[in-house]
Amino acid sequence: MFRRLLRINSWLGFSLAVCSAPVFAQTAAPPVRSITLPPACQHLSRELYVYGSGERLGLRNKSVFYSIDVANGRVKQFRGLGEIISVTPARKGFLVAMVAGFYHLTVLDDQGQSQFDGDLDSSGVPAIHWNSDESHVVVFSFPDESDEADTATIVNIPKRTIKSLDLNPTATVRFDAGTDTLSATQEQGKVSKLTVYDLEGKVLRHGVGQKIERQHVDSASHKYSYFPKGEIGEGDTLIRQASGGGAVLRLREYKNVGSRGLVLWDNPRWNPVEDDLLLLLYLPVGLGEGRDFTEVDVLSVSKGKAIRVFALSQKVIPAYGWTADGKQLVLCDVDCSFYPVP
Repeated sequence: MFRRLLRINSWLGFSLAVCSAPVFAQTAAPPVRSITLPPACQHLSRELYVYGSGERLGLRNKSVFYSIDVANGRVKQFRGLGEIISVTPARKGFLVAMVAGFYHLTVLDDQGQSQFDGDLDSSGVPAIHWNSDESHVVVFSFPDESDEADTATIVNIPKRTIKSLDLNPTATVRFDAGTDTLSATQEQGKVSKLTVYDLEGKVLRHGVGQKIERQHVDSASHKYSYFPKGEIGEGDTLIRQASGGGAVLRLREYKNVGSRGLVLWDNPRWNPVEDDLLLLLYLPVGLGEGRDFTEVDVLSVSKGKAIRVFALSQKVIPAYGWTADGKQLVLCDVDCSFYPVP
């Protein structure tokens, strides 16, 4: 699950939205502002995004993507062609790329007009990436939710063309929006072979691949890395100095709050500006078994503890994340509420 979340959401992604209003810890100050969501937008699945340079919030459920104008609170809905498998809004502009149904890609603008509509020659779990000027979409395909991508599809939106690359067998793939290049690292015995492609699908160079690192989530300027327990075997989830540095903080999988147990959910959200701050979600042990306590913590890595806790007394899981400028955190249920950074 953690690896799938890593691919589908990047700095834009959030978590599960809810249907009933949360009751936060008494120490929590009131929100700076709230946007009330229409009923159709309250029963949502696991994704919440910030895009358009922070001027839009995006929410999606099984087959509908909702775009929320942060300035005026207006909500638009865009329906996918079948169940929406993956969504990635553009970082700067007001474009949204969705893979739905049997690998059908749709790119919509802020008015709901289609900028691209077509089937992709691949299957599996898609990971969508935008290039630097948002003229291309790159979709990596991970069959059977594995860690190895077998296909890369490059979509030129203005020209409405599709280029597919067979990457099999590939250990790791990466898209670099800074250079607009795709890289695929293949394990060949004890050697890792690196191949780098441009957005035309042409090979730019070959080389020796770097040592394949365990899946992790880096902080804003790559000062810290979050390694979930599932990636390091037995023991605690770790926050390490990036680039192979030592452990800075250990996060236990379980913690007790009063008489109730909570388990850490591996969907962390680093502040997009400040390396020190991280949002963590804790779910009740035995979720759905009548225990009704969920918690979102604002963790300070330097202090080694939560500096603010949002405790929910209903059987709900909040959508959570940061605004694009990192100055506020966002929690969504029937409202999307904005809180100042502690």
